[in-house]
Amino acid sequence: MKKLFAYLLGVCGFACCDESDFGPQRLEYGCPHTDYTIKGIVTDGKNAVENEEILLQKGEWTVDTCKTDANGQFEITNRVAGDRQFCVNLIAKDLNDKYLTDTADVCFEPEDFTKKDTWLTSAEKTVNFTLKKKNGK
Repeated sequence: MKKLFAYLLGVCGFACCDESDFGPQRLEYGCPHTDYTIKGIVTDGKNAVENEEILLQKGEWTVDTCKTDANGQFEITNRVAGDRQFCVNLIAKDLNDKYLTDTADVCFEPEDFTKKDTWLTSAEKTVNFTLKKKNGK
């Protein structure tokens, strides 16, 4: 009887969420989830750096990427199942090999989130990078 009940709950969309740090997480009906946005500006200390690759990593996995615009601005929005307290790593990687790679740890705490509805919360953080040129040039 328990197996039948568990099967019916799974079919109805009440399956548990995968909260591991390994790969994409399933977001199923009835599973609380969190939207988070990280935005910022990449400069070389004087000027905006265009076309800089920004990687968002959680654990060993690259979760999302984007590139800076002409003003050096970037924005990444992602969704994670269940978590209200977690850290991600943001990496600014120069595709033209002029600047050194820079990283920043971004941590979200429960007090950072605002509740949108019963199952959804959201948070936003700003991270700015000032890149150093390779070989001091």
